[in-house]
Amino acid sequence: MAQPENWYRLDNAAKIYPAISNKRRGSVFRVSVTLRDMVDAEALQRAADVVVQRFPTMAVRLHKGLFWYYFENTQASPRVQRERPWLCQPMDHSGDEGFLFRISYHQRRVNVEMFHSLTDGTGALVFLKALVFHYLREQGHAVSSEGDVLDKDRPFSIEEVEDSFLTHYDPKNGQRAQEELAYQLRGTPDGDGRLRLTSVGMDSARAVQLSRDKGCTLGEYLTALLMQSIYLAQVAGRPNALPIRISVPVNLRRFFRSRTLRNFSSYLNIGAQMTPDTPFDDILEQVRRQMREGLTQQNLARGINANIQAERNLFLRATPLVIKNVALRMAYRLYGERVFTCAFSNLGQVTLPQSMQPYVTRIEVVLGLGDINRLNVAACSYGGRLVINFTRSITEPDVEKLFCRALAQQGLQVTVQSNEGGAL
Repeated sequence: MAQPENWYRLDNAAKIYPAISNKRRGSVFRVSVTLRDMVDAEALQRAADVVVQRFPTMAVRLHKGLFWYYFENTQASPRVQRERPWLCQPMDHSGDEGFLFRISYHQRRVNVEMFHSLTDGTGALVFLKALVFHYLREQGHAVSSEGDVLDKDRPFSIEEVEDSFLTHYDPKNGQRAQEELAYQLRGTPDGDGRLRLTSVGMDSARAVQLSRDKGCTLGEYLTALLMQSIYLAQVAGRPNALPIRISVPVNLRRFFRSRTLRNFSSYLNIGAQMTPDTPFDDILEQVRRQMREGLTQQNLARGINANIQAERNLFLRATPLVIKNVALRMAYRLYGERVFTCAFSNLGQVTLPQSMQPYVTRIEVVLGLGDINRLNVAACSYGGRLVINFTRSITEPDVEKLFCRALAQQGLQVTVQSNEGGAL
């Protein structure tokens, strides 16, 4: 069996996050499961002690080198804690044994919050599945991995720690085109710094059928609807406003051979031209065309190549980390969040081994926010239920209201929950 290293270079996508993270922008996201029964904290701690040994790329501390950050393995175990009132808060790299993830619980829910340098949504779900699998075993349930869970009995593979960006780098494929600035949501800032969460649920089969009736995928449909909702909530009547652009993360494992559990995702920034009278089907057609043009191996390779070429720039490589951090923060502020209005991450259909399904009632994902973008959206389906989570840093819920009303008008029964204590 391959043995993990004692330290790791950050993968290509991971390198930006330590530089841009601060007390307001933590570069943290959350994946969660809701169980049938109340969480047993002691059993969850025992499961965490077991599962962290199976994932060497998670059991790390972040250190500063002269030129780059790097990860070093730790033999410590993460401390399971009660869920905090505020979600996706920045990581305290000096506390909790320096772990870059949190395991928490609340009533029937188990959460894993990840610093994005560790992994993307796909990698986080793999870790969460393993955690819940071992938790159920600690509870005495006869669950089996059925080839769908990386449990402690499955051998570690060196491919899990691969930097797949480097593996699939091809300088012959060119670079991604420069993008223009996008519209940024306006609203009343939340003075206490917390994220407002609105969780929208619906029958996933009916949502998929609705999109099929429109001749598109569910992701395309929801992206177009989000774009229209933002436009009607904030942009209609402002003829000179910047264009709305939705940043859609793409799991590159679908297009390039990879088993990595580190970051391996890119993005498409999808925009559309519209007026208050533009029919939804016209917006959907623009989104569908851009998504299908963008989701090709050749186009996605351009994004990989652009990032690797920047990393290999001799001047950048020779620049000390303290100066490099300043340059990366400036570049991200100019060309990062400003080129899209909000992110929409759709992790699709999440599966579990059949033996685990009776114990898990819900799976969901929540995105944190940055300094500039004031709204992000994430979705996934499990057990016939689609959950779409809106996180925002402004008090006005106008986008969610329009989004939900549009779905209801299409005949979908939508449920809404909010951490503000009331329904929309």
